[in-house]
Amino acid sequence: MASITATKTQGGDRRWIVRYRDDTGRSRERWFVRKAEALRYRAQVEVDLSDGTWIEPSASNQKAGPWITQWFEARSNIRPSTKTSQEGLLRNHVLPEFGHKRLASINTSHIDNWIAALGAKGLAPSTIRSVHHLLRSSLEAACRDRLLLRNPAVGVSLPRDAQREMRVLTPNEVLNLTDCMNQQARCMTLFGALAGLRWGETAALRLQSLDLLRRRITVTHTLTQVEGQMVLGPPKTPKSKRSLTIPKRLVAEIEAHLATGVKGHDGLIFTTSNGTPLWPRNWRRRIWSPAVAATVGEPLRYHDLRRTHVAMLIEQGQHPKLIQERLGHSSIRTTLDVYGHLFRGIDEAAADAIDVLFPTARSHA
Repeated sequence: MASITATKTQGGDRRWIVRYRDDTGRSRERWFVRKAEALRYRAQVEVDLSDGTWIEPSASNQKAGPWITQWFEARSNIRPSTKTSQEGLLRNHVLPEFGHKRLASINTSHIDNWIAALGAKGLAPSTIRSVHHLLRSSLEAACRDRLLLRNPAVGVSLPRDAQREMRVLTPNEVLNLTDCMNQQARCMTLFGALAGLRWGETAALRLQSLDLLRRRITVTHTLTQVEGQMVLGPPKTPKSKRSLTIPKRLVAEIEAHLATGVKGHDGLIFTTSNGTPLWPRNWRRRIWSPAVAATVGEPLRYHDLRRTHVAMLIEQGQHPKLIQERLGHSSIRTTLDVYGHLFRGIDEAAADAIDVLFPTARSHA
């Protein structure tokens, strides 16, 4: 139980002292000018200690900047490229707004206004959500360490991305696109359409990734930009590490590409003329965009080849679980959330198949 004691300062002014022991048994006290304030504080302390929600006062009064920085630097379960991009988001958007404030002073209204200001500056909705995710995660860690009672970043309204139209190519359009490319670019493009690989996964393929006799490839790395260099890193998710069978047409394209001579560093099969890793921006500007403009027309991204691959599998009646495994999605829910609208034809076919089972079924009056 907390107690209240009256005392006088050296100047003769009366003060009220609230004394109590925290949840670790440590003796604490706080002084007040008015008795009513001391009574309210004592009541609140007793409630917080009894229900386990007491917070160390000095801890919640610390500046948010050092705490967020310490939390971020301690994270070890993210890819180097992701950490580099998130570090920029913290430096440019989170720390300038909240770094100088006390943890306990950050509230939901403040975060709401901050989100609105980011939108007014022209930041993309996806960037705003990423920035908010960093702040929310850091404050959630503060809650776990009992520096905050609740996370003020929870429940904030976030902007949504404008729905980007998903483009799917026909097989003929895929071939038309590749016809005006050199052998390496042609092979890389077909990896997207015929195997469903992401650009970074394709650019990271090495000789040891290929088993052409068995028509198998293994995805173990992705090519990402880290601090101004292109480096091999782990795939997007653990499920992205995968092995899959590729069509014979793609095997033939790979063999034709390898016949031109591969001199990539670390066994890379897709490289610059100097044998160094490809840069996505240069590849889009020099190879992809001219080919797209000359054939199927803009807009078209390499990622649309992955969607084209899914559409082809669905058209052939392949199960969503198999599609998930080929794409390297972390769960089948991700596959259905992204490509669910492409499965509508299968749903209709399933309903028609039920009708086939009852060709002469009687109708009840």
